[in-house]
Amino acid sequence: MDEFKRTLFKVLTVGFLILLLFSFWSVCAEKLRLFGLRVDVLPFLVAFCTVFFGKEWGAGFGCFIGVLADAASGKTAGYYTILFMVFAILIGFLSDKYYRTHLFGGLFSGYALYLISNLLRLVFSLVIHGNASFSLFFTYFIPAGLYSFIWSIPAYLVLSKIYRQLEE
Repeated sequence: MDEFKRTLFKVLTVGFLILLLFSFWSVCAEKLRLFGLRVDVLPFLVAFCTVFFGKEWGAGFGCFIGVLADAASGKTAGYYTILFMVFAILIGFLSDKYYRTHLFGGLFSGYALYLISNLLRLVFSLVIHGNASFSLFFTYFIPAGLYSFIWSIPAYLVLSKIYRQLEE
């Protein structure tokens, strides 16, 4: 497979997976609530794409996922787009140096990205509007991140399969 076809296949396949998981996140996340905890697999998907395909591809996929997340949230234009791109680059640097396995690096990075993105949103809400409670981070976001962590494992398995197919 020449390089152009391989790149096109990578973009189309991973792009389709992102759209599929975004649709899942948008439609089914409310139905999968457990004790009020909502599933959000998008930060994990950014981390998986970055750990598998590198920081450049991760930033591109992070931008795409961020645009979708911004469109779905409708709160702050560009928040997730910028955050996911910047963290994809950071995760790419870390994965090159410190992560020995894709599974650990992807899950750890995805959980960290989930927590940091929600912490920043909570701090902005607290500073700007003065109506957020910081205890929400410990009572909701940490457990919800762990719940999303579990639901992100199937996405990891699918991306792992795609990655292995592209490397052959």
